[in-house]
Amino acid sequence: SSPVLLTRAVVVDVRAGEVAVNPGETHHPLHYAVTEKQTAELTEKIAALGGSHRANILKGSLVHFNTRKHTNESTLYSVNELEEALLRKCQASFYYFDLNENHERVYRKEQKLYVVDPAALIFHEDNYYLMCYSTKYQRPTIYRVDRMENVNVVDNPVNPEAQLSEAQIAEFVEQTFKMFSGDPAEVTLRFADEKIGTVYDKFGEDTEIRRIDEDTCEARVTVQISPTFWGWLFQFNGEMQIIDPPELIDTYRSMLDGANK
Repeated sequence: SSPVLLTRAVVVDVRAGEVAVNPGETHHPLHYAVTEKQTAELTEKIAALGGSHRANILKGSLVHFNTRKHTNESTLYSVNELEEALLRKCQASFYYFDLNENHERVYRKEQKLYVVDPAALIFHEDNYYLMCYSTKYQRPTIYRVDRMENVNVVDNPVNPEAQLSEAQIAEFVEQTFKMFSGDPAEVTLRFADEKIGTVYDKFGEDTEIRRIDEDTCEARVTVQISPTFWGWLFQFNGEMQIIDPPELIDTYRSMLDGANK
């Protein structure tokens, strides 16, 4: 069946280091995160109309064929439900999961249902994120839409604090997602089991992960060596480490020594 084309959602699109907030409108271009199977189905339909394999469907909606594919085929429909919650200014519910090294779902909070106050949908590097406002922590929080299951609108109004201004949304996105360019390098990362989902989120679900021992895995990935990369790495407090190449290990240790002085 054809994908549900979204309209009027509050969406933040992060491209080329710029942040643009699209407020609720009747029509505006949107991007869609689709799986390999959905891409094939859409491509066949578009080709039958004489389009190319990387076609745009215009007139108010834009289908974007991602280079990074996902395994959760319900993402399109999750986005549709979240858009509805945003339009109605209602809460949303879902189950949230990570992936282990075998691409199996590991549910957070022992598969307890999440009920959140949506503030915006964010599209960044081929992924959709839901920005919510946490009344518990008094700040915005982020969830990956392709890590959600059974997304539904809840007929309860969102907390007034979740109705953030465009400026507040743009500031949060700037702080959370903006990347700095740097020299590309292949690195081997060693990390604790609970960071497997983080590696998939950052580098794609096709990343090959190798188990080292009962609690530790490794992955060989390509990164941009930049302040943003180092900031991303240090946030894990040693649970994510570089073990190759040697020159980056030396840089990593020097930065650690400098931070501890």
